[in-house]
Amino acid sequence: MQEEIRESYSLKKNSLKRWIFQHGLTQTEMAKKLGIDVVEFKKKLCKREPFSWEQLMALINFVGIRAAYNIIYFPVAQTDSVEVAK
Repeated sequence: MQEEIRESYSLKKNSLKRWIFQHGLTQTEMAKKLGIDVVEFKKKLCKREPFSWEQLMALINFVGIRAAYNIIYFPVAQTDSVEVAK
């Protein structure tokens, strides 16, 4: 079985906004750290549009891996259900 490599991920909007607020930043400052325009940043958050791999790497480098784990939405792969014999 071959795994699909995703080119982009969406973020957990409320988690990211909470992190920004707790660290005394603005969405404008966060957008600049990610290397995107603030309008594009807000659009991505509101419409849950995906962030590129480069933008994710910038996010991880800026907020740290622990915070990023709570901010990035990781989709769960669906698997076939298996019945357990009793």
